[in-house]
Amino acid sequence: SSDVCSSDLARATGPLAVVDCATMPEPTLDAALIGGQGGSVFVGSIERMPGALQTRLAHALSTPGARGASSPRVFGACERDPTEFLRSGALTRELFDVLSIITLRLPPLRERRDDIVPLIRHFVSRANDELNRTIRGVDDAVLRRMQEYQWPGNVAELERVIKRACIMAQADVITVDEIAGSLTGTQIDRAQAESALAQATRTALHERLVEGRSASATRYHDIVDVVEVTLVKEALAITSGNQVKAAELLGVNRATLRKKVGLG
Repeated sequence: SSDVCSSDLARATGPLAVVDCATMPEPTLDAALIGGQGGSVFVGSIERMPGALQTRLAHALSTPGARGASSPRVFGACERDPTEFLRSGALTRELFDVLSIITLRLPPLRERRDDIVPLIRHFVSRANDELNRTIRGVDDAVLRRMQEYQWPGNVAELERVIKRACIMAQADVITVDEIAGSLTGTQIDRAQAESALAQATRTALHERLVEGRSASATRYHDIVDVVEVTLVKEALAITSGNQVKAAELLGVNRATLRKKVGLG
């Protein structure tokens, strides 16, 4: 029909929107998925979408004309095999059935190392635009480290490493110093970090719970506050006290950072 043809044309020629269920507020997510003006929507971390919205989206995708001729085409992505999230209940059966008609498996980054260099170029360019930097790329030592690294966090981890390095870079080429600590990724490093955090948490709990320094209703938030302050102080230490860089590193605005450590 003409309606179908116009719908396909609107999707084929329309924009591609990328949304992340892990970070986008539900009303915005709802509007992007159920409404829209043609084009396509790529949904990342779809297993984190609220259950009610999963049901609505599944109904809209499986009911012809439910979203209108201008609604976008929807693609979903999971961080792991979607059947795992189906079994755990994070992904509803309705949405799984609709989206799994055609599935594609993207190999992890460690299995496609030829993609690392073009991805580095892309993420450096993106970071330059976002941070108003003029980074040209990475030096040979950094490239070797990145080619050898196993990338347990895949492409998202690579993007975080590059963005952090662009924040820290002292010149227009990223060196090993700028990625120091970003590519540890070993069980020993993780165990040491977890042990240190556990010790700090135990100490804080002992002070508040055993010694009765706070009411039970506020203890959890007290512990979270301790961890947040420590995190902000570490970010400031890494960036030599530069609040703008520390805020970028943590993904928060400067006002939030200053508030956490009592500077604002």
